Amino acid sequence: MLWERKTSSYTGEESMERACVFAVTILTILNTMMACCEGNFTQVDSNSSCVQAFPPVDGSVREAYCIFYEYKGELCKNITTSRYLYGDQSTLDYSEKETSNANSFFELIPPVCRSTLRELYCRYQFPQCDESLGQPKKRRICRSSCEYLDQKVCKREMDLIRDASVFDEDMTNCSSSKYVDANGGDAPECYQWRDLPGDDTESTDCYYGVGVGYRGSVNVTRSGRSCQSWKSQCPHRHWRTPNDVTDSKDDSNMCRNPDSSAPDGPWCYTTDTNVRWEYCNVSRCPPRELPPPPKRLTVNNVQRRYLILTWDEPENASFHQIVSYTVEWRRKTMENFTVLKTIPYPETKMIMENLEPSTEYTIRLSSNNMYGRSEGVLVTEKTLPNKFIVKLMLKIVLPLSLASLLVVVICVKYGAIRNLNRGRVHIEPQTPLTTLCNWVEIPRTDVTLKEKLGEGVYGEVYKGLVRVGGQVRACAVKRIKENAGEKDRKDLLNELQIMVTVGEHPNIISLIGACTKTDSILVIVRLAPNGCLLDQLKKNRGNPYENEMEMQVGFTRVDKVKIARDVACGMFHLASKKCVHRDLAARNVLLGERNVAMVSDFGMSRDVYESGEYETLCKEMLPVRWMALESLEDFVFTTKTDVWSFGVLLWEIESGGKMPYTGLLAKGIIEYLKKRKILSRPEGCPNEIYDLMKSCWKLDPGKRPSFADVLACLEKELTKNREDHCIKCSV
Repeated sequence: MLWERKTSSYTGEESMERACVFAVTILTILNTMMACCEGNFTQVDSNSSCVQAFPPVDGSVREAYCIFYEYKGELCKNITTSRYLYGDQSTLDYSEKETSNANSFFELIPPVCRSTLRELYCRYQFPQCDESLGQPKKRRICRSSCEYLDQKVCKREMDLIRDASVFDEDMTNCSSSKYVDANGGDAPECYQWRDLPGDDTESTDCYYGVGVGYRGSVNVTRSGRSCQSWKSQCPHRHWRTPNDVTDSKDDSNMCRNPDSSAPDGPWCYTTDTNVRWEYCNVSRCPPRELPPPPKRLTVNNVQRRYLILTWDEPENASFHQIVSYTVEWRRKTMENFTVLKTIPYPETKMIMENLEPSTEYTIRLSSNNMYGRSEGVLVTEKTLPNKFIVKLMLKIVLPLSLASLLVVVICVKYGAIRNLNRGRVHIEPQTPLTTLCNWVEIPRTDVTLKEKLGEGVYGEVYKGLVRVGGQVRACAVKRIKENAGEKDRKDLLNELQIMVTVGEHPNIISLIGACTKTDSILVIVRLAPNGCLLDQLKKNRGNPYENEMEMQVGFTRVDKVKIARDVACGMFHLASKKCVHRDLAARNVLLGERNVAMVSDFGMSRDVYESGEYETLCKEMLPVRWMALESLEDFVFTTKTDVWSFGVLLWEIESGGKMPYTGLLAKGIIEYLKKRKILSRPEGCPNEIYDLMKSCWKLDPGKRPSFADVLACLEKELTKNREDHCIKCSV
């Protein structure tokens, strides 16, 4: 009533005039308070030369969509009070009732989960009014914030909430349309939980994780547009301001990623009225992970007291910031490795001295960076015997051996003459090739070898030409090396026999024929002109230091699904022939014309390469990282174990050909799987594909899908990604 007493001394006209002035003043103060409480926008630039991308929201338009709301309860009091919320009085009254009923429930939730769940729950029930564009919109919650709540801080509580149906079903389902993907400020801008994990390691020349900690000076987008100042509201109005843009940096327009709001690094609003925001041309920092192991560890010039080690540096050594190599060794009788020496990078050679004669040594070589040591590559070698022993062999053992050989030759010769004199007929024993030759036998003169495509320890693959039916066609030719043993020859014949059994299929490297009448067996198969899938995945992954605008375009989403679908077709055919592959991996998938995928090297009849993919387990070299747990523990192989391997192959496709279980050795992988752990979801991998991987990695083989199920799932995914594409698999 103070105001009434003061105005009583004025005339009626003066009193009315002063009342109007007072009312205008009060309204101005209230509007200022609302803007401050709402916290959406900073002051619009007064620079008349800047053209706003959208006009400010008109008051009447705002009132049609939003309401300035005073929350009456307790649960969401500090979150929703005194700000414009999207909706009308009836919807907000309903939300008020819902939050009031949920108040007692929140008291039962542990504090570590309560604050995050409470904030996202209140913002879900009372969505803020987004006025960054010409028409108000509901500011929904970012999907990544929901996933952080569901999978990290409140995993157990969210499972209980879903089982008890405490909240709205859409709120507990992060894939619901109620949530949107964070995308660098595109409208309508979603609400991002402020403590969402993002790599906030500060850097200036590159960025880690999603670039929350980037503090560099780049202020131009990838397309060359200048960045809008974060404190400016022109040409684009917004509500995001990075933490490092303080009052003393009003003109700061450097690229940032506030609140982990974009999944692919630093970005900014642009000064172009037609382009709201863009990513900036900032490269990703080298990965903070263990380095890859060295390649091609070789022993040369073995002597009695020393030997020479040589090796090749790991792939992308400079990118992984290799600093040194660790050389470890052990004798045959020793159980544990001991460190022998640390070799600085980029040295790739070492002389091992002071060795014992006639002693078998196993050497392990690893690469090191600031994050630790890689897996080791192994080689075993035996030093030469002592000279005294050699002389003893020459003087005693050698003469005795020659005498024994002479006796054997005489006996054989005498026995043959005696059999002939008795009138017996000598028949040369048939070889297995004579009885099992059910392939097309091709004369060696009809096969021409060209350039070498690849090689392992015992085998080589060449590009070649073969004459079949009077016509010459391109082919691939596999043969064993001259130093290979009898077992390797039998393995190649076994692989040949399996290829005959499997027969023709468009998604399998099919057999053309073989040369088995000569000392060197040749297996001639269909040529895959685009090479190995693993090599293509790594090539398309590219070098992170390259300019991303100039990088070669990799496999598209449709390409990846199509390749996976092709492999599933081939594996379905193998399963129908009762054939278990046992080594399905990206290295054993080849790409034909138009990148049609073809499964190769089935039957486990292959070379053991020195690339880290095969490891020692129970004295055998096995592809441990692609094997199911029952295969690793009990050496059991079935079509269901091939399904497990297919899941790992999918992971390779999505990760760009990375090595599975990096940082774990063979026995460590077994323990990892026993703890029911699986490979993490690769960056950018769709939920549907990762769900398919997880189904392939069920510990119970009976719960894994069949290849028919896998094929159906991939066909559905392929149709969804490219609706105008219709492909039928000939199975």
